[in-house]
Amino acid sequence: EAFAAEEHASAFDAVAACFFLDTAVVPSEYLATVAHVLRPGGLLVGIGPLQFHWAAPPACSKGASKADPTVLGADRWDRSVELTWEEMKAAMALAGLRLVK
Repeated sequence: EAFAAEEHASAFDAVAACFFLDTAVVPSEYLATVAHVLRPGGLLVGIGPLQFHWAAPPACSKGASKADPTVLGADRWDRSVELTWEEMKAAMALAGLRLVK
């Protein structure tokens, strides 16, 4: 969320993501932020098998409801998705990212 600020627009030539997209609650938000911070022609270097997924919010694992407004980003848990590789490639394209290899 911090990098979504205008001050970070087109600020980086590359973003490295190691086992990062796998754990996104809402992958499209991560991809939109990456696209926002990359300069034209910039690279997202991603390594990860897309085999992992986010865990329940910390407070939920302690018995609290995900509807509890004190749970950080509680609304995000309702929008969570787990993407296949084909879906992730489509999401990357929708974010304006081009898959090189």
